[in-house]
Amino acid sequence: MSTAPAYWLVSVPPYTTNNAGSSDNKKQQIFTTIKTLVQDQAELYKFPIPDFKVGTLDQLVTVTDELAKMDVQFESMTIKIIQNLKSILPPTESALANVSVNEKTPDQYIRSFQWNTMKYRQDKPIKDICEVMVQEMTQLDNLIRSKMTSYNQVKASFGTFERKQTGNLLVKNLSDIVKKEHFVLESEYMDTLVVAVPKFLQKEWLENYETLTAMVVPRSTQLIIEDEEHALYTVTLFKRVAEEFTTKAREKKFIVREFRYNAEDIQKEKNQIAEMGASMKEQWSNLLRLLKTNFGEAFAAWIHVKALRIFVESVLRFGLPPVFQPVVLKPKNKAEKKLREAFSNYMKNTPASGSSIMSTKFGEQEGLEEASTILTDKEYYTYAYFPINWDPNK
Repeated sequence: MSTAPAYWLVSVPPYTTNNAGSSDNKKQQIFTTIKTLVQDQAELYKFPIPDFKVGTLDQLVTVTDELAKMDVQFESMTIKIIQNLKSILPPTESALANVSVNEKTPDQYIRSFQWNTMKYRQDKPIKDICEVMVQEMTQLDNLIRSKMTSYNQVKASFGTFERKQTGNLLVKNLSDIVKKEHFVLESEYMDTLVVAVPKFLQKEWLENYETLTAMVVPRSTQLIIEDEEHALYTVTLFKRVAEEFTTKAREKKFIVREFRYNAEDIQKEKNQIAEMGASMKEQWSNLLRLLKTNFGEAFAAWIHVKALRIFVESVLRFGLPPVFQPVVLKPKNKAEKKLREAFSNYMKNTPASGSSIMSTKFGEQEGLEEASTILTDKEYYTYAYFPINWDPNK
């Protein structure tokens, strides 16, 4: 997490108790006042949210706890999706360049937020809206986990084949190296082995392979290929001594490869590699599309949780009817302290604390103390505040 949040989500009540004017007019007046407070210390954007069903104090306090958990969970999911994108994209390609939220960048979405009334009906209790969100995000998370697991399994299997294609002659796949004419085939008694010989031991191999065991065909060894460390030879012998020859050869650092030439098996393996490569490519494309789409879903849900949190906290702090104006700020460098002081001074002259639900139940001072323990994660401010820790570089 960043030590300084990328955005502040702040809500304050009207400056006076004057009941004249509509709710919309009062909210516009609040926004105008906030613009005066902020001046050039931050970028400022309205954060419009509808009026939800409030319910009882106990219901509000309960849903506050649930929303706090959802906030952490949904933020974590958006970060995880970005990490998954980074893991499947080439190092030169930005994960952020591949994501959007309702055809906007994440920053644009935050700055121009609108509540999705089609998806989350405002006439439903907040608890019901939360349940819909959690169910949606749980399904999304399970789907991503499943697809990532499947892709990583195919990628790991394909990687094993690739390493065999590019490794040294001790491990390299021999299907594209050896040829049919290198082997004695369809013999009841004879067999051809493939041996990796360290290059500095080639002379020793040529001088000694015939006498490692009995029943080795003289002058049968052939050099097939060399790399930087090893030379690959064949040797023909009787099948009955193949195991003994393998043991004796290993003692002299000559490694007999586990390979038997079979044209049908070689072709089958090539087909398997091709199919696995095609499957991995298809899964990669589908997974990329899934992550890009579901990032937008997860990010939007996370910001909707922020909207619910600022609404609930504003009601608990400022009372009913719900007349307050949430805004999003992007503080400029080293302006945080001045902004905190400006909002704190504004709140000193508002009558909101005396009319809040918390104050009505517990008394004004006790209500503020109760709110400080219920409504905040770390710090308590007299205005409603939540950070939006959207840092695209983390």
